[in-house]
Amino acid sequence: MTDPGTTNVHSAPAPSPQRAPGAGGGAAPARRWVPPLFDAGWLLLVPGIVIVALMVLLPAVEDLERARFYRDRARLAEQHAQARLANHDEYLAALKRGDEGVIRSLAATQLNKAPAGMQLLRPEGEISTESAAIYDRLEPPALVLNEYQRSYSTLEKLALGERTRLWGIGLGALLIFAGLLPGSRD
Repeated sequence: MTDPGTTNVHSAPAPSPQRAPGAGGGAAPARRWVPPLFDAGWLLLVPGIVIVALMVLLPAVEDLERARFYRDRARLAEQHAQARLANHDEYLAALKRGDEGVIRSLAATQLNKAPAGMQLLRPEGEISTESAAIYDRLEPPALVLNEYQRSYSTLEKLALGERTRLWGIGLGALLIFAGLLPGSRD
């Protein structure tokens, strides 16, 4: 019985049951696909991931090392400034308590007068080894700050170059893409 609102569609014949191998009949059984033990896509995927990781991480490591170098350099400058400040504080405290050596040195340097019993110039014309200038003793030794220098490997040069890094990331992405493509099922 058919419903007048529906159309009559010819149905496809029911599929025939699979025949067991060796049973008489003409059709060969359908082959089941068995995945290979090792997918060759891994040979492209892993190097692609490594290349992209290196192109991203090596510049970050370089930036970190450079930041640590300049941090250490700033610490040295701060320690030098703290030593200088401590020397000047000590001199000011000696001046406030009226230390005799400080008063003599100030009289000799600022007023251009030698205290009694002290000669700034010796009779032979040589300058006394006991300098009256106190300011040289207030300053700590001059601070020498090194510049950042480092030798780079070829891989680091490639990863740190602006254009070569982009090419490396592109190559890595291409390898990752090729490694993710499905294999042939033939």
